[in-house]
Amino acid sequence: MIKELLFLPEVEVSFQDLTILFVGCKSINLREAYVSEITVGNDSTSTNRLTLNMIDGGTWRDYNKKYSETITNWLWKVGFQYSRYKILVVNTLNPLSIPVIVSPLIDEGVIVLAITADKASTPLCKNTSYVALRKAYSKKLSVILIEDHYFKNLSFFDENSGLVVGELAFQNIITNIMRDVQGLTHFIEGDKRLGIMTHSMSSLLSASDQVYKDMDTIFEIQAYMKSVEDAKSNYQSIHLLGQSPRELHSRIQEAFKNFSAGFDDLLTSEIIINEKASHYDFYDLYLLYGFEEDPVLKKIESGYRSVAEKIPAMSLEAK
Repeated sequence: MIKELLFLPEVEVSFQDLTILFVGCKSINLREAYVSEITVGNDSTSTNRLTLNMIDGGTWRDYNKKYSETITNWLWKVGFQYSRYKILVVNTLNPLSIPVIVSPLIDEGVIVLAITADKASTPLCKNTSYVALRKAYSKKLSVILIEDHYFKNLSFFDENSGLVVGELAFQNIITNIMRDVQGLTHFIEGDKRLGIMTHSMSSLLSASDQVYKDMDTIFEIQAYMKSVEDAKSNYQSIHLLGQSPRELHSRIQEAFKNFSAGFDDLLTSEIIINEKASHYDFYDLYLLYGFEEDPVLKKIESGYRSVAEKIPAMSLEAK
């Protein structure tokens, strides 16, 4: 059954309401949020950045052992735990991902956007990513999966900036989604109550009738633009977060209903569309797909095990 939440008013998010932590990828500028990052470089500390010295040849095990306490102390000092909405954008191929995820301040209220290893990643990267994801699920964290090839090859046309590619495109998408963090959280928390902890996403920015045949075609295209290569039969939820001129809301709503009707065994499907001003009737669509189980873990498990068997300290079971 599709629930409709249309014509929502703009919500002003305060500094205390939303905090976004970036680990292993570039942060964004968002006036409505407290944005911080943890990275590797020359050791330094500020209110919005923790930079840790690189460990030569270090694995996630080394970074976890050396920096776990430092990371937790810094998160405590900057007040990460006090925000109403807490988002962790983390590259799980990065060894810093694990000491961050295992920190006690990364609790069930945190939504994780995880860049993950994929089939082309090295066994070491698969090992790191696999451990990070398993640690996240062990803490009952909701995770949105973004495979590495999707992250690197992402591109779209922006009404104001033109063609945007790669990490910059990813940053723009995160910025736009975070402007309706309430809508995203509504979807994630609703799915969590149904036992759905894993998601992928797709996005289409600055779409218009001048480019696409019709609204139904746009949703068909979205099915091939997901952040995880997967089988659609595994979906338990599909949600739409949209931004468009008011006169397009009903058309988007109808097309999404047609699209979601093509999936069997959905437990839930919801729509949130916010009003967006556009000179050319451009609109933005973000789809969130909920899984019964994580499809990425299956892909990268062999790489994880090939490293863990040679180096037992790199296994989940190691103390």
